Amino acid sequence: MRLIFCLILLIIFSSCNNQDKIPKDIMQPDAMKNVLMDMQAATAYVNDMPAKQDSILPKEKRFKEYYKEILEIHHLNKDQFLKSYHYYETH
Repeated sequence: MRLIFCLILLIIFSSCNNQDKIPKDIMQPDAMKNVLMDMQAATAYVNDMPAKQDSILPKEKRFKEYYKEILEIHHLNKDQFLKSYHYYETH
């Protein structure tokens, strides 16, 4: 489901040719695409991990940790990402 959603977003982003209309406080489509691709890779990685009964971290906590690291790598905070995400969701 997430993969389909990300693919739809990628198609939408690739159709945006005029980047001048995007507000300055919103991530540019290429940057957003890179963040979403990293998040999708992290999701696939966590979902493909073998489930261990003695696992220290549940999957949901691993997702949050990986997503936080991804935002740090891209020099974003959660609010900046969500603002851009909601912008692209509605445009």
